Amino acid sequence: MAIREIELSDKIALSILELLQHIGRWETYLQLWPATPRLCAALTELFAQIINFLVRAIIYYRDPPHSKCDICFYSRYLDNQANIYVATPERYRRAAFTFFNEKIEKILANIVRLADNSEKEALLALQIGMCQSLINLIILF
Repeated sequence: MAIREIELSDKIALSILELLQHIGRWETYLQLWPATPRLCAALTELFAQIINFLVRAIIYYRDPPHSKCDICFYSRYLDNQANIYVATPERYRRAAFTFFNEKIEKILANIVRLADNSEKEALLALQIGMCQSLINLIILF
């Protein structure tokens, strides 16, 4: 069970790092072409899925102990004081016996699909802008 928890934790961490590398570029798209409703809609949907992923990651890492035993409370207290998180049995259970991994996979697949769509919409917005500029040049001459 600990191996699945480590694998899932690594997947979440690597996905967050990958998303952080792209968020700046997507924000630049909105600054370059703010008046394109299709690009705005695509990026809004993409950012909504990113928020969904981050909320689920927070839920995964912020696993409160469900046992009322003194040992669990004491170990959690020590972990909080040291600012170190040690996987609890509840977190192992979630990684091993639930569909949390599949949920994360679906969300990440949606993010990839929406990111591709956003890239296409940004390219389309660029092409439309170039065509409009060319038309304006032709009209001036």
